[in-house]
Amino acid sequence: MIIKLNDLKPIMSVDDAEVYEIIGLKTNTKCLSVAYAVVHPNEETKLHFHNFTEVYIIVKGKGIITLDDNSTLVEEKNIILINKKVKHKIKNVGNEDLEFYSVCSPAFNEKDTVLI
Repeated sequence: MIIKLNDLKPIMSVDDAEVYEIIGLKTNTKCLSVAYAVVHPNEETKLHFHNFTEVYIIVKGKGIITLDDNSTLVEEKNIILINKKVKHKIKNVGNEDLEFYSVCSPAFNEKDTVLI
């Protein structure tokens, strides 16, 4: 299966990121999901945690990732491991869109996401 990112329509995720679902419920894949997320300049996602593991792969822009009580600058080519139940959010601190892949295992499920 080939999926073209340019053919996908964005949705607003529960944490307020603009998300393009690539692999997951739409493809009947339950073991993992892949999405492309965009956070616009001076915006941030809501603080939340999941009952699954998530990985961010930053492809463009700069941001501040908060994992529990620790905040760190992240940028292109950084990979962030977000373990199950770790509270997290990401803020765009640059002048361009912050873009990243979000990979979840098992697949993203809104009912396993808790806003704080």
